[in-house]
Amino acid sequence: MHIALILGAIAIATEPGPILQLTKRYHTKGDLTDTLVPLHGVEDAFAIIVFGLALTYATGFQNADGFSIYAILTGPIAELGFSIFIGIIIGVGFKTIIYKLDYEDTDKNLVVFVTAIVAILLSVSIANRVFL
Repeated sequence: MHIALILGAIAIATEPGPILQLTKRYHTKGDLTDTLVPLHGVEDAFAIIVFGLALTYATGFQNADGFSIYAILTGPIAELGFSIFIGIIIGVGFKTIIYKLDYEDTDKNLVVFVTAIVAILLSVSIANRVFL
């Protein structure tokens, strides 16, 4: 049952790429297009929350800790809260670096790329250090 819950949680997430590409290619406008883009963000957030809950339940079941509402609710909430906190801090730093660059700078794209890679690696390493 616990493996089926994890696979079901993974199945919730869908790939919005083709739909969003079609809306960009044909320059669609209207209520459907305005609703479609934010809906994919909400769907992905919902899939992450459901996956976190299913993974916590499966881990507790696998470790024979038993069913604990406290563990199921506090684990994903703490992880998501900490991820949002780290994302805000690294995002503010990234924004500061980007705004310090001059618009005429020829290496601006390279600096943005390297800063983005460093920000991603830094956030993953902090998350692994705290939650593993």
